[in-house]
Amino acid sequence: MDPRAQQILNEIYANALKVFNDSESRFSWYFIIASYAAAFAYYYVAKKKHGHSFYKDALSPENFFSSSAWVDLAVFALSGLAFIHLFTGVNPDGVYEWGRQSFVFTYEGVFPHASEYLLVQITWPLLRMVAGDFGYYLYHRVMHYFNSLWFFHAAHHSARNLNFLTAYRMHPVDAFVSNLILGIVGGIWAMITIFLFGKNFITLYIYGFVYYMPLRAVIANLRHSNVFMTFPGWLGKFFNSPAHHQMHHSKQPEFSHINYSNDFAFIDGMFGTLYVPSEKDHKKLIIGINEEEHGLDGGSFLSFLLAPFRNLFNYWKMKILSKNLPVWKRVLPKRLFEKEYEYTETEVRKIS
Repeated sequence: MDPRAQQILNEIYANALKVFNDSESRFSWYFIIASYAAAFAYYYVAKKKHGHSFYKDALSPENFFSSSAWVDLAVFALSGLAFIHLFTGVNPDGVYEWGRQSFVFTYEGVFPHASEYLLVQITWPLLRMVAGDFGYYLYHRVMHYFNSLWFFHAAHHSARNLNFLTAYRMHPVDAFVSNLILGIVGGIWAMITIFLFGKNFITLYIYGFVYYMPLRAVIANLRHSNVFMTFPGWLGKFFNSPAHHQMHHSKQPEFSHINYSNDFAFIDGMFGTLYVPSEKDHKKLIIGINEEEHGLDGGSFLSFLLAPFRNLFNYWKMKILSKNLPVWKRVLPKRLFEKEYEYTETEVRKIS
């Protein structure tokens, strides 16, 4: 084998091992096992009476071995390659090393001893999660709002089946926008934390991991799965269940602009985009998008990478051509967080 090809394969393999063995990653093997153990318990207690089988829903071969699932695996494998970091963000190890050598680890902060109090240890990491989720909501809604960005986010929604690796199914442009927005929000929050607590900020991050990471990871790994787990009553209005995000992946158009947040459903509630799923939604749920309409093949890796650029080119071609039309025939103005009217290919040919 060519040495360069061997090096790439080694890097892919090393990255996969790193992800699944990283104790701070929700994709670590023991968090994944814990997620499916929790799903099994949920099905045994709550879903059995509705005639649902844990094995058919959660462990169906179609979820892990379909052509769509192979695209998920390919994107996950390539996400660890060095050139992908040009799109998906800065090497975190380098950022940490910079921080270790900087004033951050010598600055005392306004409240240098506040991190010693249990109330601060519990509430500040929780506030950090809420702030981060506001950032995620902003990123996610922007990707759905602007057609030019939606083409790249649609590659994520083109998944026909959901498994825990679908979380990695992000087009490089989508990942770049995500890291840009979340990096800005996270950076602002980090500066506030450092200003208030100084070098003890790292202690609060550790407490946040200890208190919240296990439960958060268990739920998060089921978001992209066929485990339709709902939260009853007020829980479903405050926290996102796996079913919240699965409804967001629904092929039905009425569910395409709901549940943008990651962890906290009340953020969607604040902006009028919350849909609290119930058991009756499970039977009618169809995952994916209209592939013909989007020009995407959910089971093709090349389509995943290239179709968004083609769609972007065609979209702007239509926009430019429409300027030569009478005002009443032009692309309709965008209403708040709604899709623009888009010309069909037939109409574009008539214009040109």
